[in-house]
Amino acid sequence: MNNVNAEGGKDIPEDVVGGLKMCLLQDWTTDSAKKVFLIGDAPCHGKEFSGEIDDHFPEGSVEGLHIQDLMREFCKREIDFTMIKLNKTVNKMIEVMQANHQELEVKDMSDEFV
Repeated sequence: MNNVNAEGGKDIPEDVVGGLKMCLLQDWTTDSAKKVFLIGDAPCHGKEFSGEIDDHFPEGSVEGLHIQDLMREFCKREIDFTMIKLNKTVNKMIEVMQANHQELEVKDMSDEFV
């Protein structure tokens, strides 16, 4: 990890939908144990989720991706999804995710990272 350089950003929201898209592009075989774990300490891009936080992409994904569509696809493909919440900035994002993947499990660890 010492040789890895982080680039870009300079705002708080993350490209969560880009990461979720990459998960869906994986070669899931029929006999795979399909599970995704997302550790969140920042919302996805888009003022709907980031609110008053500085967001360089206030309209959301530049690829036109929507977290609602991606979560419905995880549900359709029967991919288990666990969201590990590290703070309250992800609350709105989790609310929308749960509305589109009713079996989304949320592990709230925000009290442990105050």
